Amino acid sequence: MKNVLNLKKFFVLAFIAFAGISCSNDESSTPTPTDNSITGIASRNADLSILVKALTKAGLATTLQGT
Repeated sequence: MKNVLNLKKFFVLAFIAFAGISCSNDESSTPTPTDNSITGIASRNADLSILVKALTKAGLATTLQGT
């Protein structure tokens, strides 16, 4: 009977330790802003590099970014 109580205590302590370790905060404190404008999306895609160059040369890159 004494062994059963010790075993129960061990499992309770093991569960508490496991829960405490697994509940860490992995989130970044400051999220990085994402540019979801046409220019921002095109600049992240290598296939659209010509479009980005054309927008920049025409002076439309900042206009389409909304700034």
